[in-house]
Amino acid sequence: MERVVLIDCDGLLYKGIEDLDEYKDRVDQIISEVVLSCEATHYKCFLEAKGNQTFRKVLAQSYKAKRKPSKLPNINEIKEYIMEVYDPYISCGVESDDSIISTWKYLKEDYPFTDVFIAGNDKDYLTYPINYIDLYHGRYLNKEKISKADADYNFVFQMLRGDAVDCVDGLKGVGDGKAKKLLKGLPENNISYMRLLLSLYKKQFKSYLRAKKEIEHNYNLLRLRSDVRYSKSFVEVVYD
Repeated sequence: MERVVLIDCDGLLYKGIEDLDEYKDRVDQIISEVVLSCEATHYKCFLEAKGNQTFRKVLAQSYKAKRKPSKLPNINEIKEYIMEVYDPYISCGVESDDSIISTWKYLKEDYPFTDVFIAGNDKDYLTYPINYIDLYHGRYLNKEKISKADADYNFVFQMLRGDAVDCVDGLKGVGDGKAKKLLKGLPENNISYMRLLLSLYKKQFKSYLRAKKEIEHNYNLLRLRSDVRYSKSFVEVVYD
């Protein structure tokens, strides 16, 4: 069976390794270990374009506004290296997450007997029913199969608490603990989740129409897009 791994390389730009050759070796090692860990027959790397302005920034100028340009060494140099060596798919107007999820959807629909893995360190991927390889340093190469029920839960959880890192406001007073309490015992289906969201948003914003508008706004900011341009080009892995 064919097996494809889609690798989010944006997270590899922030390792802060001062020696550039050492940094290149580390990137090579990570990509090789990802491919080997899932026994991939093909892989594709993904990066955002330089100076990329996404549709989310158009929807909300506050989106990721607190993020300042990183002062870590070799970010530009390692990005150039990945582009030169790995020929990544470049995302423009959307984030790499969107391009990866759209590619995942394309592969699942057009090649249903192909196993697809996604490697990254972004919790947003967990809102889709994927085979996930974690690149976060504390969970490096951990594999997780996200079920449809878990994916739906993870997304409504985000809709309740928001995403402080990306400057997306959730409901007032709702953090991780409160969100878990609100969802405890609730039937695991999108109808129940939507009823809960509408009820809580309406309570906060005092209006059905305003609640609906705020839900739609946060949905567009938090939901990874699966309907944008995607990659059809993959690198075949040849094992010795």
